[in-house]
Amino acid sequence: MITYEKIIKKPQIANSLIGMSLAEFEKLYAEFELAHISRVSTLQYTRRHKVKRQRAIGSGRKHKYPLRDRLLMTLFWLRAYTTYEVLGFFYDLDKSTVEDNPNDVLDTLARMTTFNLEYPQADVPKLRSVQEVMNTLPEVHLLVDAKGKHIK
Repeated sequence: MITYEKIIKKPQIANSLIGMSLAEFEKLYAEFELAHISRVSTLQYTRRHKVKRQRAIGSGRKHKYPLRDRLLMTLFWLRAYTTYEVLGFFYDLDKSTVEDNPNDVLDTLARMTTFNLEYPQADVPKLRSVQEVMNTLPEVHLLVDAKGKHIK
């Protein structure tokens, strides 16, 4: 998994994975966190069914990853442009769950004036396998899946 705790140990890899330095990520996260909390706290309708909320924001199921790692996941997705299935492999998440995480983060990033959000172009092919990601990002030397096997 590509988490903040792993990247902080090897900050030189941040630019290859997310397209910015760790210092730039920290600055973005500080602004993003405030914008995200502000946006989410004003939501009156559910995301999936667009019906009026019956419960308070945050009273549902909790995210598997903290907000910092969900921002990191989204930046990695924007950089590598993988399929959701491949992204789910990296983060040990179901395809539908992994799709919700970037969409939520992108909703906030799109509203931030300090972040220039550029979606991948439609004619750019998605990386459809772990091997394609590793070939595109040669700084990634080894991945370990949930069963403890390694992929080179």
